[in-house]
Amino acid sequence: MLLQRRQLRAPAACGEAGRRLRRAGHRDRTRVRAGPAVPDVPVVRPAVDHRDSVFFAGPRRRPDPGAAGLVGSAPVADVPESARDQEVGSLTRLGIGGRRVTIHDVAELARVSRQTVTRAMNDMDGISAETRQRVLEAARTLGYHPSRFGRGLVRHDHHTLGLVISNLLNPYYPEFASAVVARAAERDWNVVLLDCNGAEHERTMITRMADQVDALIGYIHLGREELDRRMPGVPVVWVDAAGKRDHPNGVVFDLRPGLQAAVDQLLAHGVQHPVMLDTRSHDGPSDRAREFVRIMADHAVRARHVHAGGDQLQDGIEATGKIIQDLPKTDAIMCFNDIMAFGALKALRLQGRDVPGDVRVIGIDGLAAGTYVTPQLTSLALDMTDVAAAAVDIALGRLDGSIPDSSRRARRKVRHRLVIRESG
Repeated sequence: MLLQRRQLRAPAACGEAGRRLRRAGHRDRTRVRAGPAVPDVPVVRPAVDHRDSVFFAGPRRRPDPGAAGLVGSAPVADVPESARDQEVGSLTRLGIGGRRVTIHDVAELARVSRQTVTRAMNDMDGISAETRQRVLEAARTLGYHPSRFGRGLVRHDHHTLGLVISNLLNPYYPEFASAVVARAAERDWNVVLLDCNGAEHERTMITRMADQVDALIGYIHLGREELDRRMPGVPVVWVDAAGKRDHPNGVVFDLRPGLQAAVDQLLAHGVQHPVMLDTRSHDGPSDRAREFVRIMADHAVRARHVHAGGDQLQDGIEATGKIIQDLPKTDAIMCFNDIMAFGALKALRLQGRDVPGDVRVIGIDGLAAGTYVTPQLTSLALDMTDVAAAAVDIALGRLDGSIPDSSRRARRKVRHRLVIRESG
């Protein structure tokens, strides 16, 4: 069962017994103290659609049972005022002058100390309900959202990395997510997975999770300017950020060497009528398609370009059937991704075409599933471990200040490599 924030509360001692307990607590600080129940557990709505679900993954070990400050757990050490003061960095900007709202602004408006603001924002004991409400009202008025990074210093809990993907039904994304979770676990970070269906759904999910993550990485449609408004101050790392000028911090895929190797492989086997099976696009051919057609043209071979209805298995099946019907001389199909290539293999088999004898098929991604189909799929493979490591390390570097924003170190390149199997 997922426990919502404030669902568990330490019972308040009252009357004479409560006064004796509080006096005893002042004499002996090593006794168990009531603390916040479950620190900052993100709110999760019951999933009607898997795309509205939020999945949590983290290090494969049990957390310290006393870390959450639950009654009956290990004693919770006093938090020094200096550490509490770390929880000052609101990342929300004031509308006037663009200045960042700080804990001092909230304290001034609520007429309390900054330590009291910290207690109120972190649901800690030691202040009255009236004071807590006044502080929360002041924070809402100013648009103040406390930094989860600073909150972690106060509460000693794990930091949280938001991971945005596009479709869990595509095996590429679970492989990528698994690599990210493994890398984050090495850094003792939790991962929140946001499965988003398009830009509008992404806006909703990111807005909902803005104050629940310390950094955001993944296949993100939104640009920097909009993300700065929706989750100000949160480091963002875009994956597959090539050609996107408003995505300054990210992991770039270099397809050129892999595509050149694929073209060399096809031409070495006498291919003369290749087809690039591309995904649907409103902006013309994808970068992958343009590069493949260009490299073929450099070798005086014309590659035909065909748009499918999407980038899924059924799209590959339907588009390949049409290719065989309209372009019967086709002797090679370069697919936008491995999933479409699996569809191409099925369609060719249904058409009675031998692979690779009649038509050669190459995918892009290097999914492990490519070894399970017959014939095994030749593909331009990405090392998911490298991609995940680059993305997570940039995010952590941006957060701790070791990697400057928009710097050369904040943009890393990962190359595809040709993995030759049976189909190509």
